[in-house]
Amino acid sequence: MEKPLDLRIQKTYKALIDTFLQLLQTKRFENITINELCELAMVRRATFYRHFADKYEFFTFFVQCIQHEFRNRIVPQEQAGNDVSPYIDIIRFALDFLDENETLVHSLMESNAFPLLLDLISEQIILDVKDRLQTNQNNGKELLLSPELLAFSYTGALLNTLRWWIGHKEQMSKEELVAQIQKVLTSYTLCEER
Repeated sequence: MEKPLDLRIQKTYKALIDTFLQLLQTKRFENITINELCELAMVRRATFYRHFADKYEFFTFFVQCIQHEFRNRIVPQEQAGNDVSPYIDIIRFALDFLDENETLVHSLMESNAFPLLLDLISEQIILDVKDRLQTNQNNGKELLLSPELLAFSYTGALLNTLRWWIGHKEQMSKEELVAQIQKVLTSYTLCEER
């Protein structure tokens, strides 16, 4: 069990994340400096560097915070109705996040650092999906591919689908997109009983 963070550290992280989100409303990622982030968040630079090597490591932490929020909202795997439910939950959460943070998403997509940022996001999603698939395998499910390869495949398809949807929202609602993806996932089962 993880030890809860000290209240001061929690406040520091919250101030940095809130300020980072605020700055991304008007600036590209590459134009945000650590000095500016720390000054507006009222966090000393030394404190920032005690926790993060650079703003890319901070961005990875930011993505991990979003994933933590997701894990708290998702139906636990053992309570899910079928093997597809957790993956549909990931898609719903991602679509909701994109809708609720449209300015942030467009700011990141317009950034020159977008390919690197997308890699950081991908790495985190791959870790989550791989862990879920590994758990399935350990619980007697036979995977069609290795957990790592399935995680890479699923994450690549998910991120490309989300990028397509961002530019085509007017053509397809979230509900329609989820329904179509659910059809694909149920016809292509990720794992089978042994």
